Amino acid sequence: MRPKFLVGLAAVLALLGVAGGYIEITQSRRDIMDLLQTEAETVTEALAVSAENAVQAYAEVEALLEAHLLDAANMLLHLERENKLTRNQFETLLRDSQVARACKVDQTGALQGFAYPESSREAFHPENLSPLVAPLFEEGQDETGGLVEDWEGRTHYAVAVRSGDRRAWVLCSDPQALLDFRKRVGLGRLIQNLGENKEVAYIVLQDEQGLISASKNVTTISSLQSDPFLQEALRSTGPRSRITSFAREDVFEVVKPFTVGDEPFGLIRVGLKMDVAKLAVKRTMQRAVVVAFGFVVLGLILFNFLVSNQNYELLTDAYAKIKTYTGNILENMADAVVAVDREGHITVFNRAAEQLFGRPSRDAVGKSCQEIIGTQSSALDETLATGREVQDREVTYTLDGRERILSVTTRLLRTPKGEIDSAVAVIKDLTEQKALQERLRRQEKLTAMGELASGVAHEIRNPLNAISIIAQRFAYEFTPTQNEKEYRELAQSVVTASRQVSAIIERFLEFARPPALNLHRHALNDVVHQAVALVESQARAKGLHLEFSDAEPLELALDSEQMQEVFVNLLQNAVQATPAGGRISVRLRREEEQAVVEIADTGTGIPPEHLSRIFDLYFTTKPDGTGMGLSVSHRIVIEHGGRIDVHSRVGEGSTFRVVLPLERNEGQSEEKDE
Repeated sequence: MRPKFLVGLAAVLALLGVAGGYIEITQSRRDIMDLLQTEAETVTEALAVSAENAVQAYAEVEALLEAHLLDAANMLLHLERENKLTRNQFETLLRDSQVARACKVDQTGALQGFAYPESSREAFHPENLSPLVAPLFEEGQDETGGLVEDWEGRTHYAVAVRSGDRRAWVLCSDPQALLDFRKRVGLGRLIQNLGENKEVAYIVLQDEQGLISASKNVTTISSLQSDPFLQEALRSTGPRSRITSFAREDVFEVVKPFTVGDEPFGLIRVGLKMDVAKLAVKRTMQRAVVVAFGFVVLGLILFNFLVSNQNYELLTDAYAKIKTYTGNILENMADAVVAVDREGHITVFNRAAEQLFGRPSRDAVGKSCQEIIGTQSSALDETLATGREVQDREVTYTLDGRERILSVTTRLLRTPKGEIDSAVAVIKDLTEQKALQERLRRQEKLTAMGELASGVAHEIRNPLNAISIIAQRFAYEFTPTQNEKEYRELAQSVVTASRQVSAIIERFLEFARPPALNLHRHALNDVVHQAVALVESQARAKGLHLEFSDAEPLELALDSEQMQEVFVNLLQNAVQATPAGGRISVRLRREEEQAVVEIADTGTGIPPEHLSRIFDLYFTTKPDGTGMGLSVSHRIVIEHGGRIDVHSRVGEGSTFRVVLPLERNEGQSEEKDE
């Protein structure tokens, strides 16, 4: 017989023994649980009927008690209206009416005036009385009733009636009387008798206020509020069961809600001891263990006989797992991994490499690295040819018309003899990282320029104003003895130059202190369309084709006037940079949680040496330009929580991408545009 067959046979025999024992144990346990369930449900059903009758009786007593308290309260109101209510009459009336406590409170529950007995002044917290008296003043009711707690946690049944002086009388019953009545309604005696059965662990009748009745051995038990199972049972319509702990022993508990009328009132909990069930299960387990042990011994004998063969299989499986584990690591790495053999053919092309270069692994493996990834493979070829590894070399790769900045690191793998076996390249995509660094550099530069502009403006403005005032005084208050005309012209030139410098300072301050954003919810499509409409005639006059396309309506919080200024600036720059017959395209689309407005032209493009400075204040290559348009536009977009990306090639054109978040961050206010 083959080793695998013997091992399989032993395993099957062991499983059959274990399965048979498990089935027997499970069936025995299920039968015992069903028996306990039936017994407990019978008890709970009988108690439910008795509990409902008891609660109805208690509700009738509460109604009579409320009527009694209201009679006493109305007598107080009558004496109060007749101005005959004295301290002696107040105490005599309440004592004769057997009222436990009484006091006069305002709408917040604070004590005002008489209290009976005097100790009632310290008995209640205003917060406990406020829910009782609030409907009198907020809803205009004349009287209310309900349960209130005193400082000692005792529950009183109380009524409140509104007095004519914007206050209320609160009268309370004796809490001990209600408790005593619950004990005398008859249900408690039934529970006590049933609880004496040796198979019954406990019987409890409780509501959300606490225990209504329980068997003698119950001193403490979980409340409805602290037990999720009891809360779920209270909301159900039928009995529910579970195994729980009572007095450090497991009990089988059946819980059934009981109602008064159609309203849920509380729970009946019956716990049955599990000694008999445990004993039966224990005996079944002992038989099952003996049978299973025999099968296990047989399996161990066969297993020892085939140890050497199994060890070999385990080693084989371990090798396969390690190989699979290594492959999974390579496949799930965030960086692209490309490995080639000594001839330069690709042997490994992980998932990140597929996404980066847009080629599936099945098409790449076996082909030359040069064929799949082009000039970027020169680092691998160089490593194979020279034996020198490359560390973090940055290269540029064009994919789908966009340049990507990659960092390439290569490593050599050698045979045990020291010969080159293969080479591995780890390729990181630094495009977003570089773009983020560039945006941070721009923002820091704009911040620094704004601070510089503000400082310079404030330093120049005061002496400039003094120069302007002195020049005006020279022009109008003094008359030279000769060359008066030349004197007047020179003085006026000083005043004019001062005004020109002042205008420059105002532009400095406008950049340093930008106006606050007036955020409203706007359709970005409308804002972009308005900007296109403003520039369309200018483009048509120059012979340019201007097109605008949007995929879907995008609504977000923005300052429509300032954002329209941004798009107009970018469109005018595109018109000025594009020769006649060229094309300007404006595309609006959604990318994840961002709105992207892309303005592309077929103009002259931006030289690389100027590309990093186009957002600098006063940097311009136009003879009549101010150098503020892109700086101001960049600042507006940054204040909206967005960014501007630029891609340009000399002679081919430029593309400006305005990226805005669809949802504003916390702390940025917005209003709905009406």
